[in-house]
Amino acid sequence: MDLKDLTDQVAPGGPATDADALFDQLEADLAREQGLRARLRSLPAPVRTALLLLGAFGVVALVALVRPRMDLDHYPMGRLLLFAVLIGGLTAFVVPLLSRGPHQAPPRTGPWALGLSLAVPVALAVLPAAHTAGHDLTLPFALSALACFAFGTVTGLPALLLAWLVERQDPQPIARALLAAATAGLVGNMALQAHCPITTPLHLLVSHAVIGAVLVALVWLRRR
Repeated sequence: MDLKDLTDQVAPGGPATDADALFDQLEADLAREQGLRARLRSLPAPVRTALLLLGAFGVVALVALVRPRMDLDHYPMGRLLLFAVLIGGLTAFVVPLLSRGPHQAPPRTGPWALGLSLAVPVALAVLPAAHTAGHDLTLPFALSALACFAFGTVTGLPALLLAWLVERQDPQPIARALLAAATAGLVGNMALQAHCPITTPLHLLVSHAVIGAVLVALVWLRRR
């Protein structure tokens, strides 16, 4: 009788069994670390941050090139710059928080970043209309609002997916998952700013500004 058999008889389910279970779990974890996600999450944090930024602003640039808004002749450049500085700057601030490693403590700025990511789009939406040209839309209010909400959500989802792909912890920590959803809302708002010519505050509020809040709520409910 060898030492392992003696250990199993004396203490079934003891250290030997625990070691075997841990080894099996390690083998399973290593087997899962293959493919695109494994390569992305193994990259250094600065590279993962750069990928997130490229994905976020790349979507907005693509929308601006392919489906630009039709009222640029009327839209005040100051308002456009204000939106770009606030939403674009906030996105650039939040994205590095999504690529932190598991050895790093949660950032103290995380709750503030989440709150600002949800509040700033709302604050910009309720400002007076940038201009009144082109408000005679052929689409009913509800239909145009639904179309913009869907457009902003679809353009924001790649940022949410990319944040999951580069995440090194499984499951993704809830705080970071919520922040990724809010970031997707920021990206969707930037894409809509580059595309949608409607400037009425009510439309901007119900179909642009709430995208991040809806995505955060859905992620939170799913994780519950």
